[in-house]
Amino acid sequence: MELPSVEFLNICNEERFKEIVKSLFELAPILFERIIECKPFQSYEDLIDKAEEICNNFNEEEKIETISGHPLIGRPSSNMSKQSLKEQGSSDVPEEVYEELEVKNQEHIDVFGFPFIIFVNGRSRPEILNILKERLEQYKNKEMEREDELNSSVKDLFLIARDRLKKSKIINSML
Repeated sequence: MELPSVEFLNICNEERFKEIVKSLFELAPILFERIIECKPFQSYEDLIDKAEEICNNFNEEEKIETISGHPLIGRPSSNMSKQSLKEQGSSDVPEEVYEELEVKNQEHIDVFGFPFIIFVNGRSRPEILNILKERLEQYKNKEMEREDELNSSVKDLFLIARDRLKKSKIINSML
């Protein structure tokens, strides 16, 4: 993925800014509205740090709105960003895994009130499915709180953004 210079990011119009930043995070409107007010940025790391600080100071409802913009893990869909499609891969995954991920994703939403978000980091869908099942089981057994899962989702949202930045090439043109 290519990103324009941070200097360009700081002077571009709102629509272009949104397009660029969305390549780092699946950008919820509430976060976009706050992060654009923080211009200028010293670097893309600075942008991510400020976005994370904003999100960490959100109330529960705002955090949920922020992470709800992220696609569900599982079967690739047309509303996923190019980055999400690439990160989640399309290796040979048995149909049963996709089906169970869909069921468990919905169960996560029903139980917690927000989607399951995790920094995939090269893990397979079966591995992700096991983590999702573990989280649901931990909550059911009162080994974790809803707030723990929400904070974990927010943390992973920014791990994803940092990983995307690390894999990006910053170019000096104005894309």
